[in-house]
Amino acid sequence: MNRIAMSIVLVLVAGAAFALQANEEPIVANGEVVAVSSEDRTVTLEEIGEPASQSPGAMQSGVKREFEITESTKLTASGEPIELAAIGVGAMAEIHYVMDSGKNIALEVDVRQPATE
Repeated sequence: MNRIAMSIVLVLVAGAAFALQANEEPIVANGEVVAVSSEDRTVTLEEIGEPASQSPGAMQSGVKREFEITESTKLTASGEPIELAAIGVGAMAEIHYVMDSGKNIALEVDVRQPATE
């Protein structure tokens, strides 16, 4: 196969892989918020739930995951919009996210139970 044909094949394969990643269903994590950083725009969750799984991003009890909060991340508490600073350590939350370049990008963070004082 000549170089041009090989280059075309590589571009098509890379494009298909990107399209599959872009169309992935969001992953859901549930657990307790253990850290919030307004400066770094991150929320760290200690997951509660499913037994160990082999699939990437699968929720596992006790695992701590950091999620990046973007400008398009929907932040809510009891269905009402909130700011990142309103999410308290100790709150119970559900996070819908996708993995992108090894990072967990939050699409939606819903505080299910606020932190108790």
